[in-house]
Amino acid sequence: MLKLGYNFKYMDQIKNNYGKKLASWDFKEFQEYKRGLVWYIVAGGISLGLLIYSATTANFLFALIIFIGVVTFAFGSFQEARKIPFTIFQDGIVINEAFYSFDDLRSFWLVYNPPEVKTLYFETSNILKGELPIPLEKQNPVRIREILLSYLKEDLDRDDEAFIDALRRTAKL
Repeated sequence: MLKLGYNFKYMDQIKNNYGKKLASWDFKEFQEYKRGLVWYIVAGGISLGLLIYSATTANFLFALIIFIGVVTFAFGSFQEARKIPFTIFQDGIVINEAFYSFDDLRSFWLVYNPPEVKTLYFETSNILKGELPIPLEKQNPVRIREILLSYLKEDLDRDDEAFIDALRRTAKL
């Protein structure tokens, strides 16, 4: 689990342990969306419809899952997104305080369709971690690509964002 917040003393240790810092920026923990009244009415209607369906089919576990999801989303929507530091070093990348060596990463690719999508993806060797999406924020994608090409291969076959990311963005979740 990532620890949130800055620990500048720790960041100095990282700089010494993982080589020269090549690029660094902060990104939001999650995308914050402006949702209007219509969005809340539609989301509430879908949630209510799923709860009614689960009750009529006597699928109470599904009803519990829907209820927990709605409550979790409701509480989460009142939180402000925290800033996560991201750094590219000569030996790997650091997301907050989690280090991934370039040996642990298979490839990277960029999805750059501003203003909606500006994301750097890493494919990890660990099947459980899968892909690591990193919002580019205001970074120059050409510069980041040039840096990473020295250490990782670029997956040119992948040029779209992950399905779950597109779904989240489209549904404003």
